Amino acid sequence: MSQSTPTSRPTVSPSAIGQFYKLQQCPMYLYHRYIDEDFAGIADVSLSPLLAATGEAFETSQLQHLLGARVHSIGPESSDVGFDECWVEDCEANRERMRTLVNELATGTRTKPIVFYQPSVQGTIGSWPIRGDTDIVIAKANGGSSQSSTVEIRVMELKSSSAVKTHHQLQAAIYSLLFETLFDGIDTRVTGSVISQDPDDNDLGALLTPTGDVDLRRLGTFNLQTRQNDVQLLLEEGGTLDEVLLQEGTVLEEGNPGSRRCPPRNPAVIRGCSSGPYRAPTRWGRRLLAERHRTCSNSSV
Repeated sequence: MSQSTPTSRPTVSPSAIGQFYKLQQCPMYLYHRYIDEDFAGIADVSLSPLLAATGEAFETSQLQHLLGARVHSIGPESSDVGFDECWVEDCEANRERMRTLVNELATGTRTKPIVFYQPSVQGTIGSWPIRGDTDIVIAKANGGSSQSSTVEIRVMELKSSSAVKTHHQLQAAIYSLLFETLFDGIDTRVTGSVISQDPDDNDLGALLTPTGDVDLRRLGTFNLQTRQNDVQLLLEEGGTLDEVLLQEGTVLEEGNPGSRRCPPRNPAVIRGCSSGPYRAPTRWGRRLLAERHRTCSNSSV
């Protein structure tokens, strides 16, 4: 692999950053995810078929709650759910469409809340390019009909776990920063929620009012600014990701992770990393390594 420069940092995903935090900021997870080519094709989070099916059913049920309200919806054409609009193949066109719809809410030319399902968003946070698909985003104007008003952008992460974890909030915070940039120049306020499978935690059905409207005040939030600050520390110039994936200002090369190891508190993630110098694993070893990461990932999403 040819030597890289800081300007060619790999594009990372919010889910990978969340997984990195969940694994006690294990540097070898990111190294094998983004530097090691044999490992790079492995998904950030691999679930068992049962957990995957449970998560998909949960997400679909939550989405259907929202679409039962008087909203304008947009989502992937491949979905079995019927949307008012579908995403096109051109990601830039999709992002421009989101800006147009939100601007219509802000200027009062559109009044129905908008549900964006799995919108793709990308940008740069700190020094790192980021790209990912958010679960659900709701845009709702806070003013009256035909009046200019602030639009609340509620970023929602749906998780199949039974409780909301810090790394879930970090993912939502990353997306919130990307949407703040996307809607720059439009009167918006970005907030975040994480919805788990705990019925006492959050349920999108609770957003619906008797008149069919959506009331975002009914859904719990978290301290978004605190989590955004955490994200900035991870992704800033000289921050945590630079410490993990750069060496002397250059992106690490495959087979040369330097002194990176799994944290001593979490040696089970990649056995052997914390007991001695790194040794490049064989192809069989890479597969075993992947399975160990999958085992850790399957405990919760």
